[in-house]
Amino acid sequence: MSNELPNIPPLFNALSIWLCGMLFIHFLPRRNCFGRTALAVAASGFLIADFLLMQAVMSLDGMTFNLAMLAFAVWTLIPFLLFCRTSLANCLTYCAYSFIFGSFIVSLTWQLCVFFVPLKIKTSAQILISTVFFAVFYTALYLIERQHRVQLKEMQASFISCAETVFMAFLIYIVSSLSFASVEIPFTVSTYADAYTLRTMVYFGGVGLLYSQHALQCESFLGLERDTLQSTLNLQYENYKLSQEYVDMVNQKYHDLKHQISVLRSEFDSDLQSAYLDKMEQDIRIYETQNKTGNRFLDTILMTKSIHCQKAGIQLTCVADGAALDFMDVMDLSSLFGNALDNAIEAAGQLEDPRQRLIRVSVSRQKGFLCIWIENRCKETLTVAGGIPFTSQKDTRYHGFGIKSMKKTAEKYGGTASVHAENGWFELRVLFPCETDA
Repeated sequence: MSNELPNIPPLFNALSIWLCGMLFIHFLPRRNCFGRTALAVAASGFLIADFLLMQAVMSLDGMTFNLAMLAFAVWTLIPFLLFCRTSLANCLTYCAYSFIFGSFIVSLTWQLCVFFVPLKIKTSAQILISTVFFAVFYTALYLIERQHRVQLKEMQASFISCAETVFMAFLIYIVSSLSFASVEIPFTVSTYADAYTLRTMVYFGGVGLLYSQHALQCESFLGLERDTLQSTLNLQYENYKLSQEYVDMVNQKYHDLKHQISVLRSEFDSDLQSAYLDKMEQDIRIYETQNKTGNRFLDTILMTKSIHCQKAGIQLTCVADGAALDFMDVMDLSSLFGNALDNAIEAAGQLEDPRQRLIRVSVSRQKGFLCIWIENRCKETLTVAGGIPFTSQKDTRYHGFGIKSMKKTAEKYGGTASVHAENGWFELRVLFPCETDA
């Protein structure tokens, strides 16, 4: 090959791949231990390390160079593992994206830079032109990725899709490097200019292939999310209908028992009988503590969840202006409170100390807003990332759909829903605009 084009400077190579990695890391949930300052310092350290490693790699040639570049690609995985609180499959997937996307951008930028800036001009001019191209390309990539911001924060890549992405990235790199290996093999060219062009075109096709796969994964994830949210909504509504039948039956039984106890007390006066009747009264006292909020649908939900709480040793307290919820469809009401209380019962039930198993529910009108607060004690280690409580479960595909369902219900009525975890308390806040205060 004739040496018609200079090699890409190591700084450009390292900077491009580093920028692409930082861009993806920006969209992924980060670990709480890294504030902005700590993240900036650590990221700067990785940039310096990337440059030094790339400089060493660029001094090699042939098969050694390609093996060293693959090792460098593995090295770029470390910031994802260090900064991001997500699965290994996610880290591998976005690391592969950043390596191929970064390699494409620097290859195209350097070709354009050399084309527009003659080699006899000083390096400072090439750096200036390359900076402009970098700014254009990475701004465009940022704007494209921002469209998938929610999916990037919440979507978890499966190990199968991760393996596919990593394998495609490996093939893209191998094919792009063939022209630099030898003129003796097929699919190669005879000049560096043609080799650069071929490599850029291969990377361009690879970027299109990887991005198409990413878009399909996002669509699949959104379809799964829509189906799961609808199933959750339907399940909560079905539970409400069953609960209403159950509560009606319990109310009837409660009144019958009260009447029977009253008759028995008037006919028997022995201590044993009195103790027996006291026990009967205690057994049915749970049904006497029904919440009368002014909304029969909310009363039904609270009654059912109160029974679950008593069985689990959880103290549930409620102060609610149920009449303020009359504007909500019963299906939305059952979905909102059903999901919220189910999550609260699950979290509080995991606490070993029965005295800490607490749930508080409040519904009130304040300053032009209908405010719903549902608080529960939880483990001190519980944290929230991307508006979703972090889970240690291996399969996270179905995690957080309950909270997503509640957020969608709030947005349906022009409101907002947010979650917060601190000092062993988990809090759900839902705000709806209302015309007048109570």
